[in-house]
Amino acid sequence: MRFSASWALRCMRWSYFSYFMPAKLDRKLMEKGRRAEEVVEKKLSHLGLRRARNRELYFRNYTLVGRPDFVTRDFVVEVKSSVAQQYLLPNLAQLNLYMLMEGKKLGLLVFAGNGMDKMKIIYTSFSRSIIRQTIAYFDALWGYIREGVIPEIVFEVAQPVCRSCSFARLCGVKGYKRF
Repeated sequence: MRFSASWALRCMRWSYFSYFMPAKLDRKLMEKGRRAEEVVEKKLSHLGLRRARNRELYFRNYTLVGRPDFVTRDFVVEVKSSVAQQYLLPNLAQLNLYMLMEGKKLGLLVFAGNGMDKMKIIYTSFSRSIIRQTIAYFDALWGYIREGVIPEIVFEVAQPVCRSCSFARLCGVKGYKRF
């Protein structure tokens, strides 16, 4: 599985802006995510889920910090409240980084949205390929930050991603108004 250049450019702007200022996530989205975690914790309690700790990965020019939603003895669990197809690759990249942080070879990406009555679970193994592509993404991001250049945007693919972006008003994507 390879990340496309358009995926990288869509996400790069959000990552760039979030480096300089905190993202202001929509309260409704945050609440939806919290409810999804509660549902997953309850429905998958037989797996021995426990809340994870903050972890760090150190690289040459930067440090990645994160915390998976849950861990077990054998795997990492990341919960998402929607199954938006355009976020599948970023979600898998995030899960693989968490697996690397936790030293686990298996991960579960759990989608618990749409009324929380149905869950979709993607079982995945750790992927060095995804990690290499993710590191390349962050290396490119570091280059933009170091040079003080805002990454370009691919307008034909921006709209679906902009709908949930906390920095939409800063980007100037034509024809899109969030507020």
